[in-house]
Amino acid sequence: MKDQNEEPNRTTGTRLRSAGNSKLPLASVIPDTETMQNAVKLMKEGVKLKARLSELEDREKEIRETLAAICEAFDLTDGIKHGMTGFQYNGYATRKTLSKEKLLAAGVSAETINAAYTEGEPFLSCKLIAFDLE
Repeated sequence: MKDQNEEPNRTTGTRLRSAGNSKLPLASVIPDTETMQNAVKLMKEGVKLKARLSELEDREKEIRETLAAICEAFDLTDGIKHGMTGFQYNGYATRKTLSKEKLLAAGVSAETINAAYTEGEPFLSCKLIAFDLE
């Protein structure tokens, strides 16, 4: 989901948020100096790791796409291997999604659709944010 405050970064091509538009409080509101400094250190380290992971994911995607093209070009329907490495090729696949709109159109009531939802286990919802230099 795209954030309204995200803008393209001219130098890296990544999308960063404007720090001036953020409603997040400054870390300096943490009254304990040691905890505040630790939070700042962890945020900086986390953003560096997030950027590196993004680079690695982009490179891995490029590798997978190139290997897939090689398998496709040479009709290697299962993939290829060399020594202790391998690439399993399954071709392109799609995933089916249940459509509430189609259920409604088929006569299933909105109440029945809503009653069919179950609540999953709680999970931590958070993210590291790299703000753009202003």
